Amino acid sequence: MTKPDISDDTSHNPHRATFDKSLTSLWPLSLPPIPDDTLSRCATTHSSIPLENTENPPYVERKETDWVSSGIDTVVSFVTSLLQDIFPDIDRESASILRTKLISPPILSSISLHYFLPSRVIISRHILEPTRKSIKATSEMFQAYLGGLFYAYELRYIDTIILDEDEGKINPALRERNINRTGDQENVVCTEEEGRQSKKRKISNDSEKILDEVEMQYHHTSAQAQAYTKIQPLLLGILSELSKRTYDPDENEHRKLLEMSENSKGELHILLGKNKLPMPLYTQDKVLPEPVQTQGQEGTFDSNGGGRTSKVSNASGGRNEKGLKWKVGCIIVLPDDEIFIREEGIAQNSKDAGNIAAYLALKKLREMMLDRGKRWKGKEGEISEKD
Repeated sequence: MTKPDISDDTSHNPHRATFDKSLTSLWPLSLPPIPDDTLSRCATTHSSIPLENTENPPYVERKETDWVSSGIDTVVSFVTSLLQDIFPDIDRESASILRTKLISPPILSSISLHYFLPSRVIISRHILEPTRKSIKATSEMFQAYLGGLFYAYELRYIDTIILDEDEGKINPALRERNINRTGDQENVVCTEEEGRQSKKRKISNDSEKILDEVEMQYHHTSAQAQAYTKIQPLLLGILSELSKRTYDPDENEHRKLLEMSENSKGELHILLGKNKLPMPLYTQDKVLPEPVQTQGQEGTFDSNGGGRTSKVSNASGGRNEKGLKWKVGCIIVLPDDEIFIREEGIAQNSKDAGNIAAYLALKKLREMMLDRGKRWKGKEGEISEKD
């Protein structure tokens, strides 16, 4: 029997604990209804339930993946713009990392569960429970709902445009474009010799086809812009405060430290070896993640206000080591110079942690030698007093 994937279980979603009342009280009370019954049914029907396409209009003949893609595209576009407004000084890489977190399945799944979407989606009975407990599946429910909502708003605006045109209210920009196109066409036809009526008809038909395509593209772009504006308050209400809580400046500094410390361990060893100094000593320890509170467990609120916490055990009875990090200490002892340096680095693996510790120790060693009036010699690799 295949073991269930615990990492995809909503009860083990680490973000559920951070979605406390201080955060969700700032959100819209409920998701706006999809203003089209057919689209609503499609967006809230799982792929395990076949839709009767014969009863659906052509505009809903889309795969479930289309709804999910449309929803996530909307979220990505919105989050990109939102982060630029909230964090104007954030660098591109940090913004990309933060955006990836905000649109990750665990966070979108938590939003979906908050609005009870799993209970609203029609799912085949034989996969009902596994689907409702899946982080990936429940995150896609929220994406599909957004896709249906966005598409409904887009179609509603297009219907408004069509109604206006039926009443003779053509967009001024399109009217001007049509007039210019018609005038150009008349000039072309007038310069033709008599007897070329077939060519005239072909040019006329091609011109009308181009105008139709231009007008369709204009309507489509306008409709998407209107739909985006319509859905923006919902996403702003959910993601604005969430992005502030998710953003961690210390994490960005740690990422930069990782980049600067690359290969520092080897550099430190070479430098000490050239100067005939003792090699550093290293210590290594595991750093277990903070306990995560899951649904139905008791605990206490953590110091960061991120919800309740409690110890979580794995199947073997030990503490869950998901999110484990390593702490490496780098110790440099130079008795002749009365120098003792101890620096620590923490990272997701011991190699990076060791490089960070070595980088900090090397930086401190150089500062101490300069303060004592000493310098590193070049090829000789010796330390001597400054002249």
